[in-house]
Amino acid sequence: MTDIPNNLYQIRDEIQRYAKACGQDTEQIRLIAVSKTHNVESILAAASAGQRDFAENYVQEGLEKIQKIRALDGQIADQLCWHYIGQIQGNKCQAIATHFDWVHSLCSIKHAQRLNRLRPEACQPLQICVQVQLENKPGRGGITLADVPEFLSEICDLPQINVRGLMCVLPEGMRGDAAYAGFSRVRDVLLEQGKAHPSLDTLSMGMSGDFREAIRAGSNMLRLGSAIFGARG
Repeated sequence: MTDIPNNLYQIRDEIQRYAKACGQDTEQIRLIAVSKTHNVESILAAASAGQRDFAENYVQEGLEKIQKIRALDGQIADQLCWHYIGQIQGNKCQAIATHFDWVHSLCSIKHAQRLNRLRPEACQPLQICVQVQLENKPGRGGITLADVPEFLSEICDLPQINVRGLMCVLPEGMRGDAAYAGFSRVRDVLLEQGKAHPSLDTLSMGMSGDFREAIRAGSNMLRLGSAIFGARG
């Protein structure tokens, strides 16, 4: 059985040491535990070790876990922050807007408008990262970096979403210095757009295989799954 608390201790220590070596502020780096395909018991094991941010790729799977955890331990449930990182479908916007705290995969103005309309007024605005891609390939998730300025101008004034930054998944096989260069391109766009949009403060970059390069490039939100939970359940 995977020792999740120990994995968390080790990965937090590595993040802290690597960030310090890169001159990054370790206090600003937020660790997101990607819990897709992993069971509620694994999530609660991570929560017992102080982990509070969890991410899901599939709406229904995420909702079942959120509801089950609330039924098991309402006190812990109130402390958890849920991030949606999967592809957004129009018919799932109601559930996403109602049950998640963050969305990292927005790449459609239509979906932004729908999430804004469906976010309950009793809730804080939904925190948003716009997904970008580096390959400029139609059909891939994310908008191009060149499209970011116009996209932000269309969505940043919507009252029930709060656009916080950019999310990037690197092309397959991009590692080492190439990964750092790719992440740095995203960082540079965020810094430039932050002049016009002060709410932009988040770079959601870095997964279990490339988080070191992401930290080096300035990421302050890491999405790690297997490094915490082991192989997918």
